[in-house]
Amino acid sequence: MGRRDEVDLYARTYSPVLRTSDKHTRNTYSFDNAFGYADVAPFLERGSVLDNQRAVTVKGTFLQNREYLDLFYRESYTVVEMEAGTYLAALYEDTHVGRHPLGQAVHFRHVPFDVGFLHYASDTPYTRARTLGSRSLSFEGVDSTYASAVAILRRILTLEQSRHTPQRQ
Repeated sequence: MGRRDEVDLYARTYSPVLRTSDKHTRNTYSFDNAFGYADVAPFLERGSVLDNQRAVTVKGTFLQNREYLDLFYRESYTVVEMEAGTYLAALYEDTHVGRHPLGQAVHFRHVPFDVGFLHYASDTPYTRARTLGSRSLSFEGVDSTYASAVAILRRILTLEQSRHTPQRQ
């Protein structure tokens, strides 16, 4: 829904509450994203970083028509993607007893590990000749992918270092 070559981040705090709507389970998930603008932007040469975004998980991005995408946009969903809902349903099952619910609001405020999503806007499906299927792969997007990978690795290494560094008293 944005430009290609931008990195989209879900909301980092609960105010405003992050909403990820999953069309597979019809659940709306809220969580504190482990990543923010400051985690990605220093490593990005081109493109942009957008944080505090709302995402909708769909069964296939090319299965959406213009009216459907316009509806998401009017409801303030700026990221249309296919993976997060499945991961969030699995997160629910890992942190709760039983199967994930259907059609519910699910709030992940106290989970025992980081939850973070970075989405790279690789195409704009309703812009002529601007989709992944209409061109060959090139270096377009390497910068955004690299910046996201660096942010993820830095987060992992920082958390591991804090686990293995003795606490001073």
